[in-house]
Amino acid sequence: MRKKESEFTREKRIETEATQWVARKFSGFSPEDQDAFFEWLAADPAHSEAYVKYQELWGRMDTLAEWAPEHSEKPHRDLLKDRHSVFRWVLLGGIAAALVFGMFSWLPGLLGPAELDRTHYVAKAYESHELSDGSVVDMKSGAAMVVDFTPNERRVELVASEALFNVAKDKDRPFIVSAKGVEVRSIGTAFNVRVSEDEIEVLVTEGKVRLDTSPSKIVSIDDPMEEISFASNLVAGQRSVVNLEGESPVPLVVQADDEEILEELDWKYRLEFDSIPLSEAVERINQRGAMELVIVDAELKDLPIVATLRIDKMDYFADILELSFGIDTEMDNRGRMLLRKSD
Repeated sequence: MRKKESEFTREKRIETEATQWVARKFSGFSPEDQDAFFEWLAADPAHSEAYVKYQELWGRMDTLAEWAPEHSEKPHRDLLKDRHSVFRWVLLGGIAAALVFGMFSWLPGLLGPAELDRTHYVAKAYESHELSDGSVVDMKSGAAMVVDFTPNERRVELVASEALFNVAKDKDRPFIVSAKGVEVRSIGTAFNVRVSEDEIEVLVTEGKVRLDTSPSKIVSIDDPMEEISFASNLVAGQRSVVNLEGESPVPLVVQADDEEILEELDWKYRLEFDSIPLSEAVERINQRGAMELVIVDAELKDLPIVATLRIDKMDYFADILELSFGIDTEMDNRGRMLLRKSD
């Protein structure tokens, strides 16, 4: 009988595999590597988390690699911060070899130019991507997906974590998001899909979608005895949870009010700043696309900001800036929020 892998052994195996994939990615993925990589991500939710963790670690190593003798006799001590853990992971997976060749530049996407029909994405933090058809995908940290568009359909495979899809209308090409055998099909709408080890959750925020999978029925909270042939239409404000455990997963359909939807999508709207420069906070807010902020007075850029906000409530953030940091805010005729030093 095969002995069950201990949790400690599993964690070490995943860490080793993650560092190997980071090194291989920086060395250059072949099409076969890309497919194998996404199969590895899909095998366990912990794989995506580990990959993102060591991808960020690689970024810190990149900072150290940029130090050169002509800058100073020794690198600044901050560049060597956490060096013991860094070098320990360098030894894993052949990262040191890649470091020697100076392969440090992060390439957006794993396949190459965004205009390719088949593109791979892994989000190391919150990311927003506009696809070639005009659809916008907001990816939670750790999310991984494959975008594969053809003349007849627009298909996305969500491999790990969570993503919010705002689909551009195209009646001739349905937009299909697949996750572990569950398909969400739409023409033009907005919906969130979350992938975990034992379930798929679909939340519709706008329009309607068609949910297809192999189970034979849907169980409705309103009438749990009613069996429905499973392909189901979900409309805005409805959530479906597909339990993947067992031979015949049974989806549940429930209503979600506005407050529940906002709580569900908190990862997209919530930002926390722990004493980071105002310029970095502004950059992160602008990445979310809710409103563009512009720092007018350059001396404000390094001002440390400690705050928690939701990007759908920027008026509240403006009050924080004015009351706590002495920053005046005003809107210009382009809808941008201008930040100036208070008189």
